[in-house]
Amino acid sequence: MSGADTRAPQRPAAPAGAVPEWNRTAADYPRGLCLHQLFEAQAARTPGHTAVEADDGRLTYAELDRRAAALAAALRARGVGPETRVGIFVERSAEMLVALLGVLKAGGAYLPLDPAYPADRLAYILEDSGARLVLVQAATRGLLPAMDGVEAVLLGAVEADSARVATPLPPAPSPARGE
Repeated sequence: MSGADTRAPQRPAAPAGAVPEWNRTAADYPRGLCLHQLFEAQAARTPGHTAVEADDGRLTYAELDRRAAALAAALRARGVGPETRVGIFVERSAEMLVALLGVLKAGGAYLPLDPAYPADRLAYILEDSGARLVLVQAATRGLLPAMDGVEAVLLGAVEADSARVATPLPPAPSPARGE
């Protein structure tokens, strides 16, 4: 079919003046606060409202703030503070936001690492950045290249014990046996 039209279908045009109106999103906010402080203020105003909904679950502002604060305490106990870069090597999820906010609350800077990157690219980024701590999920831990001086820390049970960040991976489930 050489005469077939292969162009993408055209979207209907927006009503006249609609795009500028849609883009009018300027809002006043306290300029002297950091992102995590703005989030804390929102969590105080709307603690029961949904902050994030993802495939791995839904978190209210209060839950997300509590989990991020617990992670931040655990990261500070591990020496995270200003000028500390912490890799975040997780799938897109509600847990990713816990990690991002936790690093910021600890005073560190987060370094996003895409699980789709090849191992040599990840190794280069980690070496170049100087990050010595990387937050991982069970699903991404095995994808992170082993490097001297770089510690992979499993997210998860840290909220239960903010003094302990690294949690061992659970043993693989044993196959079900017929009874």
